[in-house]
Amino acid sequence: MKKFLLFSLILVLSLGSAAFAADVPSNYSEVPTEGVPANGNKASITFYPSDNSEGFGLFSVKKSNSLIDEGSAEIEYDSESGKLLGYGRTTAAHTSDEVGYALWFQEWNGEYWENIHREPYTKTKYNALVCSGFESHKPSSAKYFRVKVKCIVTDNGVTSFLDGCSPYIKR
Repeated sequence: MKKFLLFSLILVLSLGSAAFAADVPSNYSEVPTEGVPANGNKASITFYPSDNSEGFGLFSVKKSNSLIDEGSAEIEYDSESGKLLGYGRTTAAHTSDEVGYALWFQEWNGEYWENIHREPYTKTKYNALVCSGFESHKPSSAKYFRVKVKCIVTDNGVTSFLDGCSPYIKR
């Protein structure tokens, strides 16, 4: 009888831990595994068009045919207000018909960066060289945040896009 009870206890504990393990994805990480960590509660990056159509980066070579000169993304946590402050900026290569950006606040969900809102914050200026602005968001209980910016420039019916993400901050 004691062996049966011991065996039953071991079986129940094993199944319980197996069920718990099944609930946690194998690639779960409390600390972000993608992106660049910030040093403090404020982080920014400037990014440029690169020679390949899909890449971008801080050290890339600028494309001569791109309508975008550079983009910027910045995030800061204001502990007094409890809000995240996001900054987006698009600089066109020359004065263009439309210069704008779309900005998303993102939070680390343990597996990947997830947009906090379905729709981004957007801003557009007409016949301009630069479009920039700040947005704010009261965060949830997540610990890690970053800003994703999509730069958009249209001139004479041609549109260029450039994506970039700020380093992430810990709240």
